[in-house]
Amino acid sequence: MPEQSETGAVRAFIAVELPEEVLAHLEAVQRGLKQSLGQAERAIRWVRPEGVHMTLQFLGDVPRAQLPEIERALREACAGARPTQVHTAGVGAFPNPGRPRVLWIGLEGDLQPLFDVERAIGRALTPLGYKPDKPFNPHMTLGRVRDHIHPDEAAAIANTLAAAAKRPPASVSFTARSVSLMQSTLQPGGSVYSRLAEVEFE
Repeated sequence: MPEQSETGAVRAFIAVELPEEVLAHLEAVQRGLKQSLGQAERAIRWVRPEGVHMTLQFLGDVPRAQLPEIERALREACAGARPTQVHTAGVGAFPNPGRPRVLWIGLEGDLQPLFDVERAIGRALTPLGYKPDKPFNPHMTLGRVRDHIHPDEAAAIANTLAAAAKRPPASVSFTARSVSLMQSTLQPGGSVYSRLAEVEFE
């Protein structure tokens, strides 16, 4: 898909971007899952590690003319927010490991400031016509299970997730210091993400 025109719309979302050491860790976790899955790893569309982020709110198609308003709303929402220390946790799946559609790695630590920021962003963006589409659940997506997979592949995925729950990967800590307004552009190799604006916590 070509870049949208200046007068068009962009597909946008709000996210916490991740440092390089976390992205490297997520790539290692993906590699371990692929090895455990064997041939069944083809049943999953893996997210490119460099594109992984922690989504706070998906906005959808946003008119370019409205982007400055959204950035101002983000700055208002993040006023008083503080950097928070978190760390990666175990691997899981939505809606559940026995019927997985999305594979993810969780976050633990001082999460309350992130919940506070997410709620503040939701309140700030509501007057502009944007509301959270789902409850905030701090995680990073590792891959999405393809439609119509073979029962053997489904069993392999469930077994791998069960084993991962018993042996969670080593965690990596980082400090969430800002939120970003991100653009998603669909290209032949998958979605490519670019930062439109960044708002740092105080």
